[in-house]
Amino acid sequence: MRLLFQLGDTWSICRKSKALPPRNILNDFLETGVDDMTVMFGSDESATISWESFGLEEQEYEDFIDWVLTLFPDITPEIHSEAGTYTEWFCERC
Repeated sequence: MRLLFQLGDTWSICRKSKALPPRNILNDFLETGVDDMTVMFGSDESATISWESFGLEEQEYEDFIDWVLTLFPDITPEIHSEAGTYTEWFCERC
């Protein structure tokens, strides 16, 4: 999960927008089991990261937020979103 947050293209949106999705949106994304990643910074070449589909329980989500905030203290976790899916949530921040 930590590698995914650091390398995945989807998570670069979180870092740039300084926002973390609510748990239901994060779980919607984690259940897909796939994300793109840039192979090298400054490169147009990309690859795919894949994992076994999973979701986070409330305490796991809180632990994840704590970890993210140690690395990126300017990110704000969102408690609620009108977005129905992770695609909507991330597209709103692109």
